[in-house]
Amino acid sequence: EVAPVSTIPMALPPRFLIHFGSIGAVKGSDWLAEALPIVWESAPEFAMVWAGRERISGEMDRYRASWGRSASNVVWLSAIAKPLMYAVLKCAEAAVLPSRVDNLPNTVIESLQLGVPVIGSAGASIDELVESDRSGDLVPIGDTCALAQTMLRVWRRQAPWQGAGFVAPSVLAEFAPEVAAGNLIRLAGFVA
Repeated sequence: EVAPVSTIPMALPPRFLIHFGSIGAVKGSDWLAEALPIVWESAPEFAMVWAGRERISGEMDRYRASWGRSASNVVWLSAIAKPLMYAVLKCAEAAVLPSRVDNLPNTVIESLQLGVPVIGSAGASIDELVESDRSGDLVPIGDTCALAQTMLRVWRRQAPWQGAGFVAPSVLAEFAPEVAAGNLIRLAGFVA
């Protein structure tokens, strides 16, 4: 349990979506990197913040090279401390977390707990957390156009789950430490 810092010491775009955590193909970073030029065709001002650890050194440099002049629309924060990460995350309009494989997507849980909607993949356990049209949206794994279109909906403020339309999934209550600990104790048979 970590509280966000009260002041963000770096410049961020006025509006942005965020991709954070482990940066690599398994987490869908390459898929997102391919979708961005499609987004920029329709919304050249579209901005993102990426933060985390590269699974393969130099991965961000390769993505940036593929984005050309639009690369400046992506702020790369690298790995930052959790309190700062949470403060940045809270400023995002949505988290883009299109994992190909996951079993317990912490980045999705953290986003939803902070009230940040998630654009994720349909599968990879994200669909067990994100409720389409309530707490975010799900796109088919590898569907670059669907991912780009969903990001554009958010940018144009057309997603029903943005702002006041966001409804946190009821499953989040199970992740509260006191609830999770109690469930584990009951499962272990220490409490009737």
